Amino acid sequence: MTYSCRVDFNKIHMERERNEDRQADCITSYDLKKLDEMYAYYADKGCEVLPLEECMRKRRLDVMRLDGFGLLAEDMGKMIRFYRDVLGFEIKEAEDASNVYLVKDGTLFLLYGRKDFEKMTNRRYEYVRGLNGHSEIALYVDTFDEVDAAFKNAIENGATPVLEPELEPWGQRTCYIADPEGNLIEIGSWNKPFEDKDAGR
Repeated sequence: MTYSCRVDFNKIHMERERNEDRQADCITSYDLKKLDEMYAYYADKGCEVLPLEECMRKRRLDVMRLDGFGLLAEDMGKMIRFYRDVLGFEIKEAEDASNVYLVKDGTLFLLYGRKDFEKMTNRRYEYVRGLNGHSEIALYVDTFDEVDAAFKNAIENGATPVLEPELEPWGQRTCYIADPEGNLIEIGSWNKPFEDKDAGR
């Protein structure tokens, strides 16, 4: 009988895998008595040793990737004008479009008319009036000064102020506004370029 276990190799500990972040392999043996010794060997090398069933479960979950997010809009024209003209989203669809499909900074952004979505799914939904505290959209600018400028511009062009710019204890300057239908939008900065903002965190 062959006993097997999944092993996840980290490139830091595997010289031959410098070009791969992580690699999976199996430990197998015809001698059950040697398995514990083999598990200990790989664990000592910094590998994550998992039962095969657990590894396969993780693999199934890893198949799903975050593709984007969307908002269900009551007034598509008003929402398109806000995200296009106030926040600078490069929306190409006409203001009477039933949906908006935009890839912004590598993330898919969708606007979908509520009535059209209800028709497609054959369901009715409940919608929050006023400020919607269920989710937020997070936007980033490179400097603290740009946070203040973006907040001022958004408010002057119809956004609802929620939180004025302030420096948080964790070092981020941030503020909150709401779009015409009450969806929360954060505008923040770590006072460094977007490409470097997560370095060291």
